[in-house]
Amino acid sequence: MSAGDNEAHVLAFFKAWEKGTFADLCEAYRTYLAPDVRYENSGVAPCNGIEEAIDLITSVCTLPELDIQTIEVEMFHIAAVGDVVFTERTDWHRNTNGIATLVPKICGVMEFKNGLIARWADYFDPKAGFPDTKLEEQAKLA
Repeated sequence: MSAGDNEAHVLAFFKAWEKGTFADLCEAYRTYLAPDVRYENSGVAPCNGIEEAIDLITSVCTLPELDIQTIEVEMFHIAAVGDVVFTERTDWHRNTNGIATLVPKICGVMEFKNGLIARWADYFDPKAGFPDTKLEEQAKLA
């Protein structure tokens, strides 16, 4: 895939998060990520494979105080070079009522292999904006 194709793939991945349910969000992970993806978040142990990545997002999104159903990505910058795509964005995590319950500002890097996201690293401050979540607990250990 070209750099432009990879960029379009990332944008389609993020757009799929907005479909309407948490199940749709998980399906986007299964569609766009390589089966052996390495998913990294600041201050959190890396996930190896789609199921670990889904377990992590499930642990955050299903907290009653967050109740995240969809994530809307506000993209500020995106750039692709070869198999690498860089993003600067805000992820608006919305609950069943459409209210944003978590709004981290993120810089991310995605690396492609065979047309799928093989490595995904998001950089943000896990100590800010993630109260009482698995990310907050792990950030305290970092």
